[in-house]
Amino acid sequence: MNVWRWGVVAAGLALPTMAMACGACDEDTVAATYDHPVAQRAITRGQVLVFASIEGIGDAKALANRAGSAARRVAGVDRASVRVSAAPLALSFAIDPKMQTVEGAIVDVQHRGHDQDIRLSVVRVVR
Repeated sequence: MNVWRWGVVAAGLALPTMAMACGACDEDTVAATYDHPVAQRAITRGQVLVFASIEGIGDAKALANRAGSAARRVAGVDRASVRVSAAPLALSFAIDPKMQTVEGAIVDVQHRGHDQDIRLSVVRVVR
């Protein structure tokens, strides 16, 4: 291969690539913590369901348990609705929208779960 071709190949490899998300990971995250009776109860009560992925360093089960424990201590979160999964790392809970916003609940969970160790990304909100 001549120098020109190597240059084209190198330039092509150096360009940032765009990842196209198909949504399968989001669906897996929701499915991992979805509980139909919890969802029905939340809808009946006018609560908002939040599904989030968990990121962090360390044992997946410990991260999931820490996130679940933190979520149960957040104002406005229905403690009985909290669900966690270690594979995939996921958290779900129902909140009273009169007491807490989705964004506020996520920040509070991260803070109570030692925000440097746990990062949450909202995957889906069901109102």
